[in-house]
Amino acid sequence: RRRTNNTHHPPTTTGIQTRGQAKNASFVLPADLVAFLEFTNGLRVQWSAQCLQTEVVVGTFSINSLRNITRLPVDSLGSPPREQRHHVADARTLPVPCAAYLIDQHPKVGQVALVYSLSSTTHGRGSGGLSAAASVATAAPVLDGVWFCDTDGHWHWLADSFASYYRLMIVHLGILGWQYIFTPQGLDALTMQWMRLYCPQRLMLDLQNVRPAVHPPPPPSSSSQPPQPPQAR
Repeated sequence: RRRTNNTHHPPTTTGIQTRGQAKNASFVLPADLVAFLEFTNGLRVQWSAQCLQTEVVVGTFSINSLRNITRLPVDSLGSPPREQRHHVADARTLPVPCAAYLIDQHPKVGQVALVYSLSSTTHGRGSGGLSAAASVATAAPVLDGVWFCDTDGHWHWLADSFASYYRLMIVHLGILGWQYIFTPQGLDALTMQWMRLYCPQRLMLDLQNVRPAVHPPPPPSSSSQPPQPPQAR
């Protein structure tokens, strides 16, 4: 048996882009996020399942309201080294310098944010990006995509745009911790179990896109002896 709890958020009034830009200095909200906030100013849907006579929260669909889209500090940890990347889509490094704006968070999972490149020579990506010529001319922040900051403070690229991230959240049913499929550590056992139960096709697709870990062979020891061939009987 599954149970869903919804929190209603009325849509924002007109002028959301102006208000968002004034709130976050010169950072322009992408058009797809503006359209979403004009339909509903934030999203909070939590669903749970009955497990051994106990109700367990399995997933949440959550997007911050305009008021809670706040700037996050980006520490020096940045992205994991390229050789530690876990997912074939995880090929980008965090732009430097950059700014991040929080769109979702969970204390046991991590934070999801819009990341803007502050380099004037960076090519625009996603629905809120600028052309290369415009970015050089104006030196305006350029949307680099939606990124996930795990509980260790490392950043991992998730999607080009807010709309693409929203679709990812939906197909993963908001199961807590689904973002970790895009990290070197991968899904934990509990998240893997819920995905096997509720969205096995998506889990199969995710696992097909996971880059296998490469473990170099240990260096030979000077004291070790070469293996002896088996003796004939």
